[in-house]
Amino acid sequence: MKTRADLLRVSAAVCFCLVILAVHARAQQGPDTTPEIVAEAAAAAPAMPAGPVQATWDSIREHYQTPEWFRDARFGIFIHWGLYAVPRHGNE
Repeated sequence: MKTRADLLRVSAAVCFCLVILAVHARAQQGPDTTPEIVAEAAAAAPAMPAGPVQATWDSIREHYQTPEWFRDARFGIFIHWGLYAVPRHGNE
């Protein structure tokens, strides 16, 4: 049979877990919003001007340019990988 101290410890642990779960659930809900607040926020956002590229593959092919830094980029994969990067057989 459990002692009174054991029951108090278990009760305290259960209460603590319930409080943590309630706080976590409240944090996951986010702020209170209404359709009016959402509409007001959407109306307040500045409109983005249309750019030269449309959402089509032809438009991307016509307007995309490879950046200069990409053309001149060098990758150091040969510096980092060599025979010394392979562990000795039976070493590990």
